[in-house]
Amino acid sequence: MEAEATAAETNPNPTTEDSTPQDSTPQDSVAEDSTLQNPTPQDSAAAEDSTPQNPTPQDSAAQDSTPQDPAPQEEISMETEPTNDTEESKGEEEAPPEADPEPPKDEVYEKYWAAVKANPLDFNTWVKLLAHVEKKADLDVAAPVFDAFLAEFPLTFGYWCKLADLRYKLGLDPETKEVDDATDREVVAVYERGAAAARHSMEMWHKYGAYMAEKRQHDPEETRKVYERAAAAVGADPKAAPLWRKWVKFELAQAAPARAAAVYARALAHRLSDLDAVWEELKEFAAAPRAVKDFVPDADYQALRDKVAERKREAAEAAAEARRQAREKAAEARAAAAAENPDL
Repeated sequence: MEAEATAAETNPNPTTEDSTPQDSTPQDSVAEDSTLQNPTPQDSAAAEDSTPQNPTPQDSAAQDSTPQDPAPQEEISMETEPTNDTEESKGEEEAPPEADPEPPKDEVYEKYWAAVKANPLDFNTWVKLLAHVEKKADLDVAAPVFDAFLAEFPLTFGYWCKLADLRYKLGLDPETKEVDDATDREVVAVYERGAAAARHSMEMWHKYGAYMAEKRQHDPEETRKVYERAAAAVGADPKAAPLWRKWVKFELAQAAPARAAAVYARALAHRLSDLDAVWEELKEFAAAPRAVKDFVPDADYQALRDKVAERKREAAEAAAEARRQAREKAAEARAAAAAENPDL
């Protein structure tokens, strides 16, 4: 008993060293073996952390022999991919809609535009700017410049006509060589603005009437209204003969010679500079063979036909009566001669 007490005092924890081999398991043995084969702190920590709750020798060996676990990398990639998709989708959602680009303005444009803005009465610079934008053949660029210029110089009828021509040319269909109704209305609107601003411009009305006569053949009444307004504004001008002749040409194209004759009569009432030329045209017009019905309305024409037929009938009756009377007088003369000379 004294010996055992002495041993207990020298070794206070006698079961610590002895319990290790008794409580050891196959898994621990495998772990110890793998630890001895690869005695690195990283592998030991990996072996300890990767031990499952119900380990088997095979699982322990597989876990210890794996140098790295790819699971964390997969988790990282799974976490980063949604982030990238979110950023891309966010960029797509927040991207503003594409706006129409502004028309390019070159240095020449900017130079002249700044100059006329600083001095709107600089006519020469305006002319250079207008010539420049007209060459660009871009209505979005040219139209604002023309509008700004014509607001300062509304009596420059030539530039009203240039703007109308530009709208027409840029609106032409490349296949049909025609313009749609919207473009046609825009062109007419420009001519209307020009005619209102430069009412006494011969060239303005001449261009306007020519456009209507050529492009609005399906609507002759509107064209006639334009020519009527032109005649009221500049018809008495000595240089208005070309305008009157254009009007006559339009009426003849509409197969309305009576209207053409009326236009000639109105033109000859003014002191035109080339009145002789108008008179010669009128004589040629009158000498051409035309039916009476071309000069009068249908109702009047029928009434005239009835009157002519009645006069022909009266003339025939008068001729027949004259012949009857002549025969009677001849018979009376023969009877008188026979009475005077029975031997005859």
